[in-house]
Amino acid sequence: MRKTAGAEARALRLAKMQELVEAGGPLPIKQAAQRLDVTEMTIRRDLSAADSPLTALGGYVLATTLSGADRYSLDEASDQHAAHKRVACERAAEWVQAHDSLFIDCGTTMVHFAEALPPDMPLSVVCYSTNIASA
Repeated sequence: MRKTAGAEARALRLAKMQELVEAGGPLPIKQAAQRLDVTEMTIRRDLSAADSPLTALGGYVLATTLSGADRYSLDEASDQHAAHKRVACERAAEWVQAHDSLFIDCGTTMVHFAEALPPDMPLSVVCYSTNIASA
């Protein structure tokens, strides 16, 4: 079966990134995106594929030592320790006062924090993920 153009482009990007990492060690995602003339999000999507020989960690592209089965899964992380995350976030939300300005990062814990905020409290909230914005 013939690969699609997108799959071929992804494979070429991964091969080029692998060459860069092998030659110079961990590569900043921003630099990888610039060198390959794509967005940082494209690089992150390429790296998140189960068959990628590379991974993203701390804003860098590096060789992975984990199999696709051992990589981070958002669905699994959402379920893991959910009750503890909820309790911790409810306690943290008690510190928020009317008219505070908050930045809520993305992640499986922060959605619990956003949900714990009083819905009638006037706040300024900045976020960049849809799961937080919808909460």
